[in-house]
Amino acid sequence: MKKDSTFIMKRLTFLLLATTCAVGLLAGCATQPDLPVMSGKEAALRTAAFKGNLGEVQMLLKEEANVNTANKEGATPLLLAAQDGHREIVALLLERGADANQGMTNDGVTPLYLAAQQGHREIVTLLLEHGADAKPARRNDGTTPLFMAAQGGHREIVALLLNHSADAKQKTTNGRTALHIAAYYGHREIVSLLLKYGADKSARMTTGQRPVDLARQQGHSALVPLLGP
Repeated sequence: MKKDSTFIMKRLTFLLLATTCAVGLLAGCATQPDLPVMSGKEAALRTAAFKGNLGEVQMLLKEEANVNTANKEGATPLLLAAQDGHREIVALLLERGADANQGMTNDGVTPLYLAAQQGHREIVTLLLEHGADAKPARRNDGTTPLFMAAQGGHREIVALLLNHSADAKQKTTNGRTALHIAAYYGHREIVSLLLKYGADKSARMTTGQRPVDLARQQGHSALVPLLGP
């Protein structure tokens, strides 16, 4: 269940390394042929956004760095800032026209997905206010921002996403729903909220397990009355 967040963090560590190399901040990186090739103001903007350097971001935007330019993996300044919780930078990038729905090249992970995963409520709010779509799923496994927020126990973010048309019944590639993951981790308030928005108690994973089965398996007996037939 925890492999989703581990995968993303490893991917973004690689992205930061690649971006940092491009602007000469990490000695010897130019000799690594497997790193994406990036140069100039756009690479510097990605690095500054990731590191939370607001002053440098402001300077680069004044120099007309392209706010939506991504590296080969599809990471934009907005995605990197959203993942690491840099609210002021996220707000500035959105004000300058950053695309709230521009996702990673390979799997479609968006700034909203990462902000929801990491529990950055204010950033989730900003992204939704600027047109971020709460529904798209990560292509390789079908997880959504709602799923990741439910997994992390981020109740306020779950509520925000549901209020912006996130689908409480949406399934991953193996049939899990946000209700499954909330039940597995014992997040009672999130379970109640998902049920209020129409989550299906009878939904089964490809293994045949329902949310109530996962709650029992993990010893969350208080959830059984909520999730039982």
